[in-house]
Amino acid sequence: MAKPAYGKNSNWPKARLSVATCARPAARATARIFVRNMNAPRSCGVAQFAIYSRSDGVADWSSCMEEDAPFNTEFTCSRLGMVFNHTVHRAVATRLAEHIQRT
Repeated sequence: MAKPAYGKNSNWPKARLSVATCARPAARATARIFVRNMNAPRSCGVAQFAIYSRSDGVADWSSCMEEDAPFNTEFTCSRLGMVFNHTVHRAVATRLAEHIQRT
């Protein structure tokens, strides 16, 4: 199985984000929260699943998959095409409805 593209178990190098470039105090405070969440993501109980296309053209499709096969749904369309594909919309709605029914 492919590893997730981001987060704790990702293939990406463990780069640390910084807030040094934020000039205003409010922006730095917001940036600190963002950086903390990116460097140490936490579970928030939201339904997790992956939709991907081998013909994406932007990202390698294998890096877009979840480790658990049941959470992956493949489509035949471009990345931008997913926005307009009614079967993608239906799949996302179905996955979200399953999560609501379980809670």
